[in-house]
Amino acid sequence: MVNSTLLDHSSRHVAVIGGGMAGMSAAVQLANKGVQVSLFEAGSQLGGRARSVAIEVNSQVYELDNGQHILLGAYRETLKLLETIGVAESDAILRLPLKLDIRKGHQTAFKLASAHFLPKPFNHILGFLNCQGFSICESFSVLRFIFRMKRRQYQISQDIPLASFLKDQQQSKN
Repeated sequence: MVNSTLLDHSSRHVAVIGGGMAGMSAAVQLANKGVQVSLFEAGSQLGGRARSVAIEVNSQVYELDNGQHILLGAYRETLKLLETIGVAESDAILRLPLKLDIRKGHQTAFKLASAHFLPKPFNHILGFLNCQGFSICESFSVLRFIFRMKRRQYQISQDIPLASFLKDQQQSKN
């Protein structure tokens, strides 16, 4: 967040280095406050790690996601940035049912799929209760954790490593 009290909007010209999500967000916030902004990006396209890359295999080109290829609805600030710059969410984001499949070699280590035929939050509840890789106790523990976080509006009191945070929340190593 840009502190507007530090800026004399009429005479400042700010250089933002890096055209990733943070740099673009800062540039948009500054421009909306009337500050002249120059955005510098070393790469050939904006987006930082959140971009597609073209890979050629056997004379065929494939577009692959690189970096931030999963955008969850909980990413409110990213969605707000799209709205601010005039990009319709439906034009920029392909919404698909939640599905995670983590493999160890040729075997499934974890598999979670939301029940897309049910409304929220029942689709995710059933998904966690049926996931592979968690015991039923672990699934209920995850669901309790999710509902606690939702009540807190997904805010935590201090910045701590994820492993420590999950341990504090009585989550299993799985």
